[in-house]
Amino acid sequence: RIPLMVQNARNARQKDGSCLEYGLEYHLKNFIGPLEKGIPGDPRFPERDNEWVAARVKEKELLVQWLEDFKSLYGQYNEATATITECENALQQYGEIVTKLKVPLDIQNARNARLADGSPLEYGLDYHLKNFDSLVRLL
Repeated sequence: RIPLMVQNARNARQKDGSCLEYGLEYHLKNFIGPLEKGIPGDPRFPERDNEWVAARVKEKELLVQWLEDFKSLYGQYNEATATITECENALQQYGEIVTKLKVPLDIQNARNARLADGSPLEYGLDYHLKNFDSLVRLL
C-alpha cells in the first residue's frame, strides 16, 4: 500500500493538488535537463541568462515545496527514500551550478543597470567609467 501511495504522490499533478504542474518525473526532467545543458551565455542576448536563472530558481522553489510536502507525508517510510534522495541530488546539482552563475550574473546586471532599472547612473557603469577616464586623461 505504501509503495502505491508514494507512486501516486510522484505522479500527482497540479489538478490533483500537487504544486508540480505535471508530476515529479516531468518536473525533474525539465529541471535537470537545462542544468546539464547550462546557461545560454549568448553575448548578443544577455537577458536570456537572467531568464534562465529565474526559471531555474522558480523550478527549485517548486521542487523544495513538493519535497517538503512529500517528506511530511511519507518521509518515515523506507519506500520513500529513493524519491527523497533523487530530489535532494537534483537540488544539490542546482546548488553546484546556479549559485556559481548567479553572483557573476548579478554583478554584470549591476554594471549594466541604467536609470530606468533603479541605478543612479543614466547609462550604466561602463559608459560612465569610459567617459570619466577620458575626461581625467584630458587633465
